[in-house]
Amino acid sequence: MIAPRQSFQDLPHIPEQVRQFVYQTLCETNQLEPGVFPMQESYFFRKGAPCAALFCLHGPRLMKVMAIWDLEKHEVLFYNAAGERYLLVRAPIGSQSLIEPSENTAHP
Repeated sequence: MIAPRQSFQDLPHIPEQVRQFVYQTLCETNQLEPGVFPMQESYFFRKGAPCAALFCLHGPRLMKVMAIWDLEKHEVLFYNAAGERYLLVRAPIGSQSLIEPSENTAHP
């Protein structure tokens, strides 16, 4: 059964600190100039409740790179243009460090 669409006011707020961290990391690791390319945001749902936020940065020549913020684990997974995960870090929320790699961090 398809659940009714959730209203925008019920969606969790994405902290600006997380948004900026994701954007900067995607730009730096893909050698893109910050502020030039747009980034879209959307949500994944599990049993009708949001469980993750998807960030998609649109680069030159139809290139897309993505990051997924797991709302429950507070981890951000980064994916390159080929769809391969290359980085897993703790989300920068509150007083946490901006870059705090987890045990399963993979490098390009």
